Parts: sequence; structure tokens; C-alpha cells
Amino acid sequence: LECTRTQTDHTHAKMAAATEAWDSQKQQTFVEGGLKDPNSQEFLPCSALGGVGEVTAKKLKELGFDYAYNIIGQFMVNNLDEEATDHWLKTEVGVKREDLRKTIVGTMQKWCDRHL
Repeated sequence: LECTRTQTDHTHAKMAAATEAWDSQKQQTFVEGGLKDPNSQEFLPCSALGGVGEVTAKKLKELGFDYAYNIIGQFMVNNLDEEATDHWLKTEVGVKREDLRKTIVGTMQKWCDRHL
């Protein structure tokens, strides 16, 4: 039983590290850019934010948050309050994983710090 638990913990740690590295690059790309694709000039989808994967993007779109600017707007409606936005992501959007909420909120905070 202990061996299985250790293997499971190791697998989760590897998955978390891979997600973190991917999100940090995704975060950096989003934070450094604007809300439009530089090539097409179309607004970036909600999935452009670090921490927003396929499942969360689907939930956001169902709520009418199709684009990254919609989510940034919600962050502004929450007065750039990280705790209130985390609560919104958890209760309204249904993002259960704290690490994902933290990444999403952190991405928005960094974007706002840079562009506002």
C-alpha cells in the first residue's frame, strides 16, 4: 500500500511540474502581449490565460466568457481582488483545483500590473 501511495504521489508531482512549466510559458506569453492575436488581430480566447485548459475553457464559455478580455473584465469587476476572483472561479465557474485558480488569478494580476 505504501509503495502504491508513493508512486501515486510521484506521478502527481510530475504532472504538477509539467503543468506548472507549461503554464509559466503560457502566462509569460499572455502577460507580455495584448488581448488580441498579433497576427490575426482577433481577440484571444479564454484558453489563452495560464491555468485555463480545455475543461475550464468550456465552463467559462458556457457562462459567456469566451475571450480573455471577458475574464480580465470580471477581475476588474472584482476590483482586482484576487480572493474575490478566486471565490468566483471556485463557486461560479466550478474550478475546484486551487493551483489552477491561483494560476488564473496570477496571470490576470500580472497582465493588469503590466498593462493598466
